[in-house]
Amino acid sequence: MKEIVAEENESSVNAAPIFEFNQLTTLLLWYLEEFNGFYAGNHTLLCPSLRKVDVYKSTKLNLFRTHSTRSSNFQDDKHSVLKQQPLFIAEEIGFNCYDTDDASFPYWFLENVHTLESLDVEESRFKKIFQDKGEISEKTHTQIKALNLSELPKLQHICEEGSQIDPVLEFLEYLDVENCSSLINLMPSSVTLNHLKYLKVTKCNGLKYLFTTPTARSLDKLIMLKIEDCSSLEEVVNGVENVDIAFISLQILILECLPSLIKFCSSECFMKFPLLEKVIVRECPRMKIFSARDTSTPILQKVKIAENDSEWHWKGNLNDTIYNMFEDKVQ
Repeated sequence: MKEIVAEENESSVNAAPIFEFNQLTTLLLWYLEEFNGFYAGNHTLLCPSLRKVDVYKSTKLNLFRTHSTRSSNFQDDKHSVLKQQPLFIAEEIGFNCYDTDDASFPYWFLENVHTLESLDVEESRFKKIFQDKGEISEKTHTQIKALNLSELPKLQHICEEGSQIDPVLEFLEYLDVENCSSLINLMPSSVTLNHLKYLKVTKCNGLKYLFTTPTARSLDKLIMLKIEDCSSLEEVVNGVENVDIAFISLQILILECLPSLIKFCSSECFMKFPLLEKVIVRECPRMKIFSARDTSTPILQKVKIAENDSEWHWKGNLNDTIYNMFEDKVQ
């Protein structure tokens, strides 16, 4: 199937048809390997209630419709103006199974869907998703709040090292990254994440650290940080700067199944967690202390070794607590 509605050979009307789906809220386009779009000819597609679009194994879908607009003074084609508009306007969009080796993320779509708030990219072979700020056109207005990246084995960069924060990510609040085994770093040191509230990283075995010091210092609104099953991760914050780092909003920290993790931060940074109240550290056998310097956690009173486990540890501060937990394990 190439189109949903077939184009008539001889149209009896001059105006392009208008298709209205006023009650449509969710559109799933799955396993349509030859699918190009809704209708081959010029048309208007109205879906005012559409909130979610899911594209799965439909890599030939033309995400734009092209309109030909002619000036009133000219009637010949050479004076036509071609305009591209997004085929769908939605708040949540998912791209799935772009599984060829030369797959390229359709970034230009993000430049035009200004209502988009949530983006899911799964089971694809993209090497890069977002662009350097210098490569982006000034018309970019999309600013997503939630980004989910899953099963992307070739993804090396969310943003490349040296790039500035992509305007699409400027107000990102929720980031979930899972099974991206080629990912070299989560974000380059040049990127700040001033609005990020929730971060979960799972099974990203290429990562040796999560943040550099400058990025860590931008995480003023981060409430929850969960890292699990990342076999190469050695530290969460990496850097040589001896500066204060304050996670002023962080309440929940979960570190699970990190066999290479040595410290949360190995540099001589003084770390502050004024609101931290829940810490879980499980199966991190190399982690003997929390940080190279003392860490301020004024309201934290216990560290658990599992989410549902009643056992907890506390020795007055995080460093002594982690050390005590390690000693208990080797005895």
